[in-house]
Amino acid sequence: MKDNMPMAEALHRFVAAFSLQNLAKWDARLDGLAALDVGIIHHSSRTPGITVGEVRRILDIPNSTLSSAVNRLERRGLVRRVINAEDRRSYGLVVTEKGLAVEEAHRALDQRLAELCCQALPDEKQRALFMRTLERVARELKQG
Repeated sequence: MKDNMPMAEALHRFVAAFSLQNLAKWDARLDGLAALDVGIIHHSSRTPGITVGEVRRILDIPNSTLSSAVNRLERRGLVRRVINAEDRRSYGLVVTEKGLAVEEAHRALDQRLAELCCQALPDEKQRALFMRTLERVARELKQG
């Protein structure tokens, strides 16, 4: 069996360097939010009228996980559930002004993380290879 520990350690250092377990480090508007919360707000803000079911499919999570997260986001005033106007049975998610501020912080964080990667890889060819490699790994992982 091949020893993948060097790769595992490198991945751990890469992920840890971003300190994403504490999003508030990057922006106070992200305080107390998990990556799942930010993902729900992100997809809901990008697609007005998106249903809860569509968000669940995009994020590929169980109904119970999404329901708990949406309840938490509603209590914080970041999203609202609304009855879907098209079928009157399902619910959509609407991002509040406070939630839009979170999405703004999320976009700024994405930009900052990209800047940090670009600073670490100043050569354009290295950047292109890095992006292609990330895309390939993501595609392979998604296909399972």
